[in-house]
Amino acid sequence: MYPRLGKRIGIVDRLDQCHKCFTLIEVLVVVAIIVLLITILLPSLASAREQARSASCGVLLKQIGVAGAGYANINRGWLVGSPNTSGNGTRPGFNAGAYTDTVNPKHYPAMHIFDWASPLLRFLSVRPPIDIQQRYAAAVDEVFGCPTNRRKAGPVNFPALKYLIPADASAPSYATSRHFMLVGKGAKTGKIRGKLWWSKDHVPTGYVPKLDRMRKPANKAFLADAHVVSKTKGQIANANWGFTSQGAWRSHDIGPVTYRGLFLRKQMWRHQGAINILAFDGHVQRLTEGDSLTRNGYGQGARKAQWWFPSGTKIIDLQDRGTNEPEDLVVP
Repeated sequence: MYPRLGKRIGIVDRLDQCHKCFTLIEVLVVVAIIVLLITILLPSLASAREQARSASCGVLLKQIGVAGAGYANINRGWLVGSPNTSGNGTRPGFNAGAYTDTVNPKHYPAMHIFDWASPLLRFLSVRPPIDIQQRYAAAVDEVFGCPTNRRKAGPVNFPALKYLIPADASAPSYATSRHFMLVGKGAKTGKIRGKLWWSKDHVPTGYVPKLDRMRKPANKAFLADAHVVSKTKGQIANANWGFTSQGAWRSHDIGPVTYRGLFLRKQMWRHQGAINILAFDGHVQRLTEGDSLTRNGYGQGARKAQWWFPSGTKIIDLQDRGTNEPEDLVVP
């Protein structure tokens, strides 16, 4: 009897082992579930990575804000990048290496017009390279590069820019709003570099690019995620004036090559449809796009006029005004 019992136990064991095996259908079901989970989780992981990059971008902008304040502190309040301080009073690539300012003659020559980047390198413990291409790479790639910005500056086909920009360098991640770097008609003192000369009609009379002339600095953009690339080819563009932009407020939008075109919007609104703005008071704000003409032209979100123009700016005096532009808008 015992042998029979042992034999029966062996059959039961084999049956139990079979129950522990997976059939082909079960394996396929498990694989399908895994694939489905990966499909669901990948966008979340990508979103989480971009949120981390956006946070890193914000931290970097805050560091740049501290450096900008340090620059102004030792330069009698002048904004870094203005033509009469560290900027260059010419278009990028034209006599850029010849610039010496009268406020601080120890400045390196400006790389581009409104060059705010290279003067801040030493405030971030980086010795600015004398070679202009190495300095460009240090300012754009090594120090002031947004983790989300992967666009390259070149190849640069514009002859006057080839000696300034390395062939494999990234496009600048951030830009100033050029309107804060200009002066009002009443403040104009001359037409040579190193003096207050670059005046525009829309800039309030008496305004100069100094911190103590800045009204409501918490609502004014010093730097922001930018589109300092060509409107068509993705290169650094002479027409876009180096390290500056016109900001996000636009009075009109015509075609894909305007500042709201798809090509440029990918550069500006690079953080999941949002933009990081460093205000002149040092805080960083993340804002969605909004619309410039909302609230009778005062705008909303990142497209509020107050971010991109000095207080008192008359929008009607802008050269690129559109047909629907508010005629009585004065920026708060």
